[in-house]
Amino acid sequence: MLEEWNFIDDANLPQPLIFDEWFSQIEAIIYDELSEEIMKIFGGRAQTTDELLRLGNESIWLNEHGGLEKVLQDSFTATIEHLETTYGKDQAKWKWGDFHQVLFKHPLASANKMLGYFFNAKKPLPVNGSAVTALAARQTEEGIVNHGASWRFVIDLDDISTGHHTVSPGQSGHFRSPWYSDQAEDWVNGTFHETNIEKVEGKVLKLLPE
Repeated sequence: MLEEWNFIDDANLPQPLIFDEWFSQIEAIIYDELSEEIMKIFGGRAQTTDELLRLGNESIWLNEHGGLEKVLQDSFTATIEHLETTYGKDQAKWKWGDFHQVLFKHPLASANKMLGYFFNAKKPLPVNGSAVTALAARQTEEGIVNHGASWRFVIDLDDISTGHHTVSPGQSGHFRSPWYSDQAEDWVNGTFHETNIEKVEGKVLKLLPE
């Protein structure tokens, strides 16, 4: 499946799920002597891991664990075992979106479950992309996307009267508003809304002092 992969982190494909877990298992092997405290502040380790893999057997990090081929084999075996335990034996049914999901979580939601029920914009939604794709959607270790472009905006500079926007999860900050979370799925699906500053529609709200 990896040989047939087009390298797109599609939420419906199993390959991104396999690759992401494989990368994590590689790091688990080569950084096994580093403490949990060190790993927490080793924020840029993905680039370091990438460089070590490019060095191959010239890297002492890999040689101390049996060399490049052994590290790749051991980590891949651990990857398949972990994914089969989590998602079942049928690899064709694995999906990147079963792990990689976006949750538009309100800050108050962490206080208790009841506030989360009211304030969280949507339940977790499967989403394409990753931390290393043009569709920036970096996830936590639990798979919840917490980094990405909340406002996407495209405009033709030859006609700046019209733009195309997506604002996640919606334009309103009031959870009872119909515009509170109406763009969450649009953000996931890459759907944009046209805005024309010369064409105005809607109702007029007048605020009059008493």
